Amino acid sequence: MMRQHVTMTIDRQRITTVDALLAFGYEFAGGQWFPSSGSIETKRQYALVKADDGMCQESIEQYQDLVGCPERSPQHQALERLAGLALAYEAAHSRK
Repeated sequence: MMRQHVTMTIDRQRITTVDALLAFGYEFAGGQWFPSSGSIETKRQYALVKADDGMCQESIEQYQDLVGCPERSPQHQALERLAGLALAYEAAHSRK
């Protein structure tokens, strides 16, 4: 049951991310997001989004690998840290 909740949360995050990228003027083509204008500021934002996306994806994969680990194990402590980071990230991004 927890796996389904995680998947639903990830789906909501992806939908929100797509909406944000479209609002910033990005376009999706050929399997990648691209800035729709060539301004330096847009390129800088694009680079930050790419870096943020990579870090988020890595965290999601780590979380998925750790789900179901025994409580009080080092893996469970890592899982709790990742969950805390996800909550902080979501709170920070929901204020924008």
